[in-house]
Amino acid sequence: MEAHNSILGISLGTRQIGIALCTGGQLYEWQVKTFTGKWSKSKLRGILLTLSGIIDEERVGQVAVKIPDIIPASKGFTQLMGGLNVLCEQKHFKARYYTLSDIKKQFAPDKELNKETLAEIIVACHPELQHAYRKQKKRKNAYYYKLFEAVAAAHLLYVTTTS
Repeated sequence: MEAHNSILGISLGTRQIGIALCTGGQLYEWQVKTFTGKWSKSKLRGILLTLSGIIDEERVGQVAVKIPDIIPASKGFTQLMGGLNVLCEQKHFKARYYTLSDIKKQFAPDKELNKETLAEIIVACHPELQHAYRKQKKRKNAYYYKLFEAVAAAHLLYVTTTS
């Protein structure tokens, strides 16, 4: 892999983070990371260390972050966004933030986009995610939706920087 050409897509959260890695528009790794416990400086440090390790190991050169249309007012989410910005500056690039509305314009401009529809669209683009999609359909919580949002953010960054 060439130096620093991977895109890291992230769906940010204080409990779960969706992660997608792609290069040249090809998705090659994806997962959901869970961070248990109450919000604390230690938890923030753990999340940022995890992301820093991924950036270094995978030679990431760009980060795309899916955020809600309305940023939560929680202390944890605010600290997490700030910490991610500082981390990216230390790695010599800026994180690009995409709201659900931004993603909707790219993937479903003529449809009502909810988490289920987004998952279906992402799986159609990336059939390798079919297993995660089937697992999500069986679950009662939104565990894998973070994954699909991270893939969408990475895809959006790739499309906007190569067109």
